[in-house]
Amino acid sequence: MTASTTRKSVALTAGDLDVVQRIRDIGSPERDYLESALGEMPANLSESQAIAELVALGARSVRERALDSAYEAYAQELLAEDEGFKIAAKNRRRTRADRRQNRY
Repeated sequence: MTASTTRKSVALTAGDLDVVQRIRDIGSPERDYLESALGEMPANLSESQAIAELVALGARSVRERALDSAYEAYAQELLAEDEGFKIAAKNRRRTRADRRQNRY
């Protein structure tokens, strides 16, 4: 265990443990999926390693969704800013046209 690794107690249901066991089984759909997402795992994957891999996949998924949400919020801000710019430009054109009309 490295200095940055910490062991935590985690409550797991029977269903969770079933998934963990399937991840440990070479050739299972669960293991194949996890390896396609995170890379090849050791043949003799321990229970704690399987749980750690699941946590890593979950953490990556959360980070990706958070980033997607941030990008979406930024895009909405840009759209609002663009709409504000269009309205301001339209108002400036209207004001200039009114000024020109009033001169003549």
